[in-house]
Amino acid sequence: MPRHYIGTAAEIAGITGGAGDTAYSTDTDVYYHWCGASWVVGGIPYFVERLAANPDFNAGNFTCDGNPHANGLDLSVIVPPGAFVVLLSVGIADDVVGTWLDIMRNAAPTQNKISTKILVANSTDSVLAPVSIDADRLMDYQASAVVFLGIEVTVLGWWIRRCL
Repeated sequence: MPRHYIGTAAEIAGITGGAGDTAYSTDTDVYYHWCGASWVVGGIPYFVERLAANPDFNAGNFTCDGNPHANGLDLSVIVPPGAFVVLLSVGIADDVVGTWLDIMRNAAPTQNKISTKILVANSTDSVLAPVSIDADRLMDYQASAVVFLGIEVTVLGWWIRRCL
């Protein structure tokens, strides 16, 4: 699991990092990223597009009971280690007004999540948004206690850091 260090530049230089580790130097106000053998300033974040022919998850992958489901969506077979944000397309269909689906990192109650909600009976709602992820690439979700007419979730890409 990636770690984040805070200290002086000299202290950070004495630390051997690991994959995905970051550090902040309090005396130089610089962020560092571990790149295999040494700390580098920042690292360049870049987006990797994924062309998916079909949704990665559908209604059968979700337990819709109104309760939170920790680590309920495993993105590790899709998203590579080191990615820190994913771009998700989430769509739901239902015949009941007010049904909803939230996908989030670490059961974040109000931040860092995608929310969809049916506003008109017999309709769909879809959202395209980035969500940050942990190193384990497991997402949490929570959905209304209904049988949805449809749920589709697709990973469209991810942001990862490239060493300089």
